[in-house]
Amino acid sequence: MTEEYIQSVIAHCTRVPNERIIFVTVGPSGAGKSHLVKELTTRFGEKISVHSLDDYRTRCNNGKYPDTPTSHDTVNKIAIPMYREAVNKDQSRYIVLDNTHLRWDPDWQLPLHKAKIENYDLFTILPPVTEYFLVTKRGTHLGQEPGASDIFRKMTARWCGFRMRHFLNRRISCKVLNGMIPQKPDSFSINKMFHLSWGANGYIYVLDNYLGFIDRDMVNCSIKAGNLLPEEFKHLFLQKDSLLHITLIQPKVFHNDVLKNIARKLVQNSPAPRTHYTGVHLLDNGTDNKVLFMTVSGDSQAEWRRTLLRATCMVTRRRDSFLNRDGLHVTLGFEKSDIWNVNKVVSPKWRFPNQDSVQSTFFWRVKTPLIQTVSNDTTEQPRM
Repeated sequence: MTEEYIQSVIAHCTRVPNERIIFVTVGPSGAGKSHLVKELTTRFGEKISVHSLDDYRTRCNNGKYPDTPTSHDTVNKIAIPMYREAVNKDQSRYIVLDNTHLRWDPDWQLPLHKAKIENYDLFTILPPVTEYFLVTKRGTHLGQEPGASDIFRKMTARWCGFRMRHFLNRRISCKVLNGMIPQKPDSFSINKMFHLSWGANGYIYVLDNYLGFIDRDMVNCSIKAGNLLPEEFKHLFLQKDSLLHITLIQPKVFHNDVLKNIARKLVQNSPAPRTHYTGVHLLDNGTDNKVLFMTVSGDSQAEWRRTLLRATCMVTRRRDSFLNRDGLHVTLGFEKSDIWNVNKVVSPKWRFPNQDSVQSTFFWRVKTPLIQTVSNDTTEQPRM
């Protein structure tokens, strides 16, 4: 997968004498950014220079990467100005800014400013990743303290689906960079994400008046679901704007504080129900919008309903309908937007062979992202 992706990146570089590109590698900790940079360095040789903010942090901390939030903040006060100065002075034809996490400063502000002033194209590359990172922790930079997993989950929360699809995996000509504007603050704020471990490999979370659940089996089955799809629908897989999750309660019925109490009751009083995923269904509303979702068996729907009713009644004293009206399901992707208020407790269009075979062997397969070149004002402007 990495080799295929690298070849696609290289294909968008002409190597003509006046070509100047700033590569920006993005992705969660452990996604493979360092390997991506190594491959680029091998192919471009002495013409490329690499600036990793993590390297500057290590250099400014006596050769050790800061492993606590406090030390991180302290080191950043020295490392970031040093990093910024070095990048601004660099006149290499190809420059890599490694290990960025989509913050405005210095991750985007610095390369954008340099590219505009010095006529560099901007090429943002992202290793082919999935929500697999939400239930694993392959990165080593965050340390091993209890708070490290929390930081990791919040960091990876911003990498769901293709939220930044208008910007990522595009070589953007310096001629159109002036059209780029900062994206409005994302409502899916990683800093507001409340979550509790529930079950062997899962957690329940509350965010923006949503109560959601995700576990390893869900991710496992979701990735396998991508392999069931016919070629004509594979472009929809993981093209979405939120976490892989099950929405447990109808959104916006309860405020966050009430949902947090419900989450606590669920974790305290009952094990997480085992969910039987039956396959993948396609919802087509007759327009140009389509939604892929993973279906859940009737028995699992009933078990979840009993568990949720018991915990919610203990907190709210309410017995009216507050569960997800669509039924429990996992949205896998869509053409334009998700479709709500439609019954999704259905027999799947593409059925898993059986539950045991779906969950027993993990087969991680993700298509290589399409890479584009944006070179004129008529192309849809990427937005940040």
